[in-house]
Amino acid sequence: MKVGDLVKVNVFSDFTRNVLHVNSIPYDAIGIIIREKRDVCRVYFLEKNKTRRLMKKDLIVISEAP
Repeated sequence: MKVGDLVKVNVFSDFTRNVLHVNSIPYDAIGIIIREKRDVCRVYFLEKNKTRRLMKKDLIVISEAP
């Protein structure tokens, strides 16, 4: 994963199920990685106009940046 990749949240992760309810981010929301450091990515979710920090293991890449 790198900056510019389009991602979705991995709904099969126990951690992300709880986080999504709290942060009101839909399961099918598509986001773009705007910052990546070690195992954590800052993701901007287009639909909600919000950024969230999520672990790489809790994300699924939909489309890679060129």
